Amino acid sequence: MDADWATSKQQHLLHLEDFCRGLGRALSRTGLTPAQVQAVWQSSVRAECVLCGIRVSGEELFALAQPPSALYLTFKLGRLRLGDCARHGCDSFYYRLIFQNYPRLNWPRLLAEAEAFQPEQPSPRQRRRFAFRLPALPDFGEYSGFARRGLVVLAAILFLLVARQWYRGGSLPLVRQPENFHVDPGPDMHPYQMGSLR
Repeated sequence: MDADWATSKQQHLLHLEDFCRGLGRALSRTGLTPAQVQAVWQSSVRAECVLCGIRVSGEELFALAQPPSALYLTFKLGRLRLGDCARHGCDSFYYRLIFQNYPRLNWPRLLAEAEAFQPEQPSPRQRRRFAFRLPALPDFGEYSGFARRGLVVLAAILFLLVARQWYRGGSLPLVRQPENFHVDPGPDMHPYQMGSLR
């Protein structure tokens, strides 16, 4: 870490958006003008994935702190809002937030305020649903990305097995087909003639 970047904090991705909102509120209470607050985000805040090392700028973190809108719609932000790493294919759960020294700012105090911030509404799960109009999936905590991929793969395999069975003319699993029995009547005799042979 550079000498100018004095403070760092590790943050779980599922709570990164709430933390950025809390940091935005804490910065707005410092007496800085909105332009100065935005300058702090641009020059003194950054984040990086602890696993793959992808960097997220302070401007992107500022956009993450804003309500979801078309103005801030990017691939990186979409993934971060879902609680995933900004790099597709990375399964990391944590980002390291790094804060550069800035005049009149006490980062430890601001970070404590941001950590104490509790969102009023909506919850992270509802925000994910709103951001991409997808039905909410069960929250599996740290394993959310892995669990989602597993459910998608399982559903795809099940669909392919059912389609293959139907295409080949077989019966569908768990669906009972009516049974049609054919009885072979035997020799060409009438049943009354059978009795006269005895």
